[in-house]
Amino acid sequence: MGEEDARDDYEPVEMRKLGFTNVDWEDSGAHGTIFDDFDTLEHFRLIATFRNAVAPHLRGGADEASELVMVLEDLNPQLFNALGAAIEALERAQNEEGIAQAAISSRRYLEKLADVLFPPRTLDYNGRKVGKEQFRNRIWAFIIDNAANDVERVTALGKEVDRLVEEFNAGLHGDQEKPRMLRALADAATLTAALLALNPAEARKPYYAHQKRILEFFREAVAKPRSESRA
Repeated sequence: MGEEDARDDYEPVEMRKLGFTNVDWEDSGAHGTIFDDFDTLEHFRLIATFRNAVAPHLRGGADEASELVMVLEDLNPQLFNALGAAIEALERAQNEEGIAQAAISSRRYLEKLADVLFPPRTLDYNGRKVGKEQFRNRIWAFIIDNAANDVERVTALGKEVDRLVEEFNAGLHGDQEKPRMLRALADAATLTAALLALNPAEARKPYYAHQKRILEFFREAVAKPRSESRA
């Protein structure tokens, strides 16, 4: 962010000499800048909680959990925080009411995922409503847009979206047991990685997670008296 003049264009050339064919610079957005609110102990604690909770429910165990953390946290730390919050809510659940609250957090995660992949629109898209409330339709729309040539893949990913929505809806009524809800959240993380992989360039929004802090910074700068700004 703002450091293009400091980059060394010789580095990609050297990487290609070593055999790497797809090497280029990538905008890291506000990561690691003063606008990065995710470089905190709280965020790293959330990462550890997520990794430990989902590892037993993944085929690759701890290794797969660590890989998911790396992908999700790097692509969109704000989205990862929403998923981690759902995991924490479920771990705290002691009864049906607690599970219902975790299910609400889980549904909220899917809504945030839809906001990242396919922001709400006022007009119908391919004959379906894709407003704020139609988060399932919006995830489907992203899948179809980015995997239209692979019908089997579209069907498989779409069915997984539908299944998870139903799992979390059932949890809202306390109809799901805690281990099953945790498996569903682990599956939601795996699904997210698969969806982001359909179109990494489109799904990766390097400023999305930091836009609130950036806007606050500029509002504060504009609001300062002119003499204070000069100082």
